[in-house]
Amino acid sequence: MYRVDFVNKDNYGQVLYTLTLSDGLDNVKLSAEQIAGTDYFAREPRRVEFECFKDAWLEEHILSGNYEHERYISHYEVRLFEKSMLIFHGVIDTSFTAYDAKTDIISFTCYDKLKLFSKFSDLKMLYALIDGYSCGYSLGYML
Repeated sequence: MYRVDFVNKDNYGQVLYTLTLSDGLDNVKLSAEQIAGTDYFAREPRRVEFECFKDAWLEEHILSGNYEHERYISHYEVRLFEKSMLIFHGVIDTSFTAYDAKTDIISFTCYDKLKLFSKFSDLKMLYALIDGYSCGYSLGYML
């Protein structure tokens, strides 16, 4: 029913690793879309949580810490499918990735890309102050 693809952020067609229910994918939870505060045009980032058994690929590319950007964002992104239909695409927040050695289970927390605006909110003013770029130009460049 559910399938999780780990994809290369530079080439979304390149699926690097796949997890299905038969591979040990478990406890898949997708958050609802929520409005942020009182602004009807702003929304909270969606979140996906899931668990799976540790294997060599996950240990090397997720748990090792060698494949992540600053502020604990993984180089890889996650696509969640339900019945072969894409329902989520987002980044892996490795600061919320947990490994339980007793059960050999990894717990993931992933967010859609709106989360990046809050994680890197200080860069908006930094670009404006240092390089003289406007916020709109910086946002377009980062996207």
